[in-house]
Amino acid sequence: MGLVADVFDPGVLSQLPGHAAIGHVRYSTTGSSSVINAQPLLVNCSKGQVALAHNGNLVNAAQLRQELANGGAVFQTSTDSEVILTLLARYSRLSLEDALVAALQQVRGAYALVVLGARQLIGVRDPLGIRPLALGRVGRTYLLASETCVLSNLGATWIQEVEPGEMVIIDSQGVRFRSLPGLAAFGASAGAAAETGASAGARAGADAGGGASRRQALCVFEYIYFARPDSVLAGANVHQVRQAIGAELAREAPVEADVVIAAPDSGVSAAMGYAQASGIPYQIGLVKNRYVGRTFIQPSAAVRSQGVNIKLTAVEPVVRGRRVILIDDSVVRGTTSAKTVALLRQAGASQVHLLVASPAYRYPCFYGIDTSQAGDLIAARRSVEEVRQMIGADSLHYLSEEGLVRAVGQAREKLCLACFNGQYPLPVEEGLSKDLMEPGHGEACQAESPSQASDGGTPPPPPRPAYEQSGVDVTAGYEAVRRIKPLAARTFRPEVLTDLGSFGGAFAVPQGYRDPVLIAGADGVGTKLKVAFLAGRHDTIGIDCVAMCVNDVLAQGAEPLFFLDYVATGKLRPEQVEQIVRGIADGCQQAGCALLGGETAEMPGFYPPGEYDVAGFAVGIVERSQIIDGQAVRPGDVLLGLASSGLHSNGFSLVRKLVFEDAGLSVADWIPELGRTVGEELLVPTRIYVPAVRSLQQRGIPLHGIAHITGGGLWENLPRALSAACQAVVYEGSWPVPAVFRWLAGLAARREDAGPGRDEAAAGKDAWGRLPGGAGLSREELLGTFNMGIGMILILPPESVEQARSLLAALGQDAWVIGCVERRQPGDLPVRLVPAQGVAAQRAISAQF
Repeated sequence: MGLVADVFDPGVLSQLPGHAAIGHVRYSTTGSSSVINAQPLLVNCSKGQVALAHNGNLVNAAQLRQELANGGAVFQTSTDSEVILTLLARYSRLSLEDALVAALQQVRGAYALVVLGARQLIGVRDPLGIRPLALGRVGRTYLLASETCVLSNLGATWIQEVEPGEMVIIDSQGVRFRSLPGLAAFGASAGAAAETGASAGARAGADAGGGASRRQALCVFEYIYFARPDSVLAGANVHQVRQAIGAELAREAPVEADVVIAAPDSGVSAAMGYAQASGIPYQIGLVKNRYVGRTFIQPSAAVRSQGVNIKLTAVEPVVRGRRVILIDDSVVRGTTSAKTVALLRQAGASQVHLLVASPAYRYPCFYGIDTSQAGDLIAARRSVEEVRQMIGADSLHYLSEEGLVRAVGQAREKLCLACFNGQYPLPVEEGLSKDLMEPGHGEACQAESPSQASDGGTPPPPPRPAYEQSGVDVTAGYEAVRRIKPLAARTFRPEVLTDLGSFGGAFAVPQGYRDPVLIAGADGVGTKLKVAFLAGRHDTIGIDCVAMCVNDVLAQGAEPLFFLDYVATGKLRPEQVEQIVRGIADGCQQAGCALLGGETAEMPGFYPPGEYDVAGFAVGIVERSQIIDGQAVRPGDVLLGLASSGLHSNGFSLVRKLVFEDAGLSVADWIPELGRTVGEELLVPTRIYVPAVRSLQQRGIPLHGIAHITGGGLWENLPRALSAACQAVVYEGSWPVPAVFRWLAGLAARREDAGPGRDEAAAGKDAWGRLPGGAGLSREELLGTFNMGIGMILILPPESVEQARSLLAALGQDAWVIGCVERRQPGDLPVRLVPAQGVAAQRAISAQF
């Protein structure tokens, strides 16, 4: 282990005769950084010696390893790459090439592989093409490399990139290519290996080209950080892509400054692009110590921090007294960024604006980047403003996903953007981590008592057969808690003082409050649960539960601190409870609050089989002087409506009647006008508004009132945010009503009148979803039952509207001016709907603000 030049000096290389070789410079992303895990890995099997080098991560390696171990396999390392070699070695009757095909049919994940046998060198790339692999040639010698710059350095001619799902075989006959037959994103288990392997050779060629038509997912972080600027990825030069990224950043985030500098080295190209597009001069403001490697990929936080301290030096004459734009490729953990900003301030910079050449890195990577824990990521549970404060910059701007995709020049469908948006091209199991296969990791989890508290735990209680005979599965209860604990742990804030399993959850009051007030809210999910039961999907319901509570707390100006849940069921199924609580943990992470604890109750005979109930409550904190109770609302204030994600969690008794009883639809039915199935649409989770609203608060935007639009719709919830002297005037047609509400109104209309011509008339539904002739749900009924596309309304002075909308847009939150506040006269209702004034009037309204 170590630097290549240190390990392979000329003396060592002279002792390595042969006609073929492979090497490996990948840092550890599965397994510890130890000699035992160093690659290439080497095995002796029926095919002789076989060596393997692997770039990427397998997401089902732990499952396959367990199955292989149960069958007698012995593992020497804690890396996922050994699973591939072990699978390959099982096929003694197949050639190396066919055995590799059979092995890869069983793995899921990211891999660019180079496999060396006695007479063959084989390269292969996973079906999604997450990690790159290039082929080159110098004379009669062929080379495979993860980057094209390697080929240039060796004087080789680049031939082509290995395509996703393609194998390249190099032997004495030259080079040939093979599309991997039947290589699905979801492979067979190890138990089916013997059957799939027997026919692998016969199927070769029958599926030729099959891999090329599949969805692709090249890791966009290769363009942002990993690849060297002189490399080519998917036909695009990395340096030019990064320059285009910088230009996009200049368009999205113009900043008044004196100089543009880069965080070397991966920020240089983007900084040049920003400078060229903005007209602000680019200069070298930071110098990198060439004897220090990349701090982002160091194995521990302590080593990363120490590396940053000696990695960079500021060029003082360039930055002193100047407003500096610092361009960095990404902000992952935040360690480097905070120290770099501090370094520039020490060198005399008057302002430091950090502009990031990628979106906020919010989600862990399971495909070959060492960020498999969300808790490591500075932006995972923090708003842009919170990250800015932690880093210490004067401003912080991220590139949008759209800007990144434009700069890369590839279709979004051909890129993996999961670290930014959480949309993983391959599903990943909960609990995946770098040390998943380290000795003792699994055993420790199994031995952990679900009832243990922070004192180190006690052994599980003795069996209780009488209790279990009554229908309560004690063992399942302990298994459920074991599954829940890591989900809760990923939401913990520094103020959490107890582990899950204590009699009560302890949470320290955050520092800095002079006169703090606690705000609490409780809620459930309601009959939306019935849709989850029908669909057999339970991983989003928890988000709804959290959202209903934290949005209520937020409506009074409070920052949500922690959440507790209650899950009750007739028959406890640990995997079902795990899915529910995973959703709760996801919701807590979105809201920035801790999942402090909860209760799982098994009540035989109380709930129908397969059904359950979910409820919870949230506690937040706010200065007494900053409580939002509507008393600050004044005539002339503006209503700013924040977009909902759909139905949220209200009106589902009516929804279920219209959809399932009256229309006779099922959760699996496809709805063309919605572009998804009934179940997918109805289970879209409730939007959590905490990051958006907290960002406005932290920027000093005065919020006089906040209305969370839940059960009772606009009519019932908006008055709760007003003082008695005020009336809210809502402009009909001032925001786009989502298609789901028009669809539901159409179902109601067809229920009333199923006569000829009604389907044709449906195309003429108005903004509220009503059909010509007034059939269907009335406007008042719609606004009194559903959110109609507005999940939260902010009431603020007109002079703050434009700034608020700009901040919300930067966070990806759509917002529209939907009305104003007037003085309420005797006899007036608290909410008045003004008929639509037409497009011109609406534009005039928008222009006014």
